[in-house]
This record gives sequence, structure tokens and C-alpha cells, in this order.
Amino acid sequence: MMWLAGTMLLAALSAGCATVQPSPPTGTFWGYTSTDSTGRAELLATPDKPSCEKARATHVMVAKMVAVPFVCRRLVISSGADFWVVPAIYLPAASWLGANSREECAEIDKRQSRDSAVSTRQCQPVGVRLMP
Repeated sequence: MMWLAGTMLLAALSAGCATVQPSPPTGTFWGYTSTDSTGRAELLATPDKPSCEKARATHVMVAKMVAVPFVCRRLVISSGADFWVVPAIYLPAASWLGANSREECAEIDKRQSRDSAVSTRQCQPVGVRLMP
């Protein structure tokens, strides 16, 4: 009887710790595409323009850019495979980071997870349409 109670408690606690992979984002976001130091395209998508502008300013400062070729724009994310995205952990909720390939996306997630435990997030394919 005591063994059964212990097993049930362990199962309940384990269920509370399980992570759920969020669905790929869809809808209108604010974001930009940029090119990393190796020439690969990267994507940032945030839920609103102020969040995008703040993330962009940080990106410019960290990368020590003199000329900034990218601006925050509205973008529509839907099903597709233009980019592979992963939830951003140091940006507002519903923000995403991405790259053109699953491997490059996994590298982005690895960089953002450097101060935390092993990531349970998975890169997911999305279609991206930049608005004028």
C-alpha cells in the first residue's frame, strides 16, 4: 500500500515537470531578418513593435554594428519551411528566433541556452512573409 502511494506521488510530480512543446507560431508578428557573421540568414519575431525595436537595439549593440541593414517590420508567419524557429528565452513571451535550416536553428537555441540546462525546445518549420 505504501509503495503504491509513493509511486502515485512520483507520477504526479513527474507529470507536473513535463514540458510541452509550443505549437509553431502563426499570425502577425513584428520582426526582422539579419545576416550573421558567416552570411547565414536569421529571423527574430516578437509579438509587438516595441519588443522588436528593443531586441533590435540590443542586437546592434552586441554585434557592434556600424551600419544596420535591417528594420523591424510586420511579418506574417504561417505553415511552411522558409525558416526553422525556436521559442526565444530572453525576449518577451511569444517571441521566436530562427534560421534557414534546422541545424542552424539548433545552433541559435544552443547559444541562447548557454546559461541554462539542456534545452527541451525543438526547432519547427514556418513560412514567413515580410510586409511592406
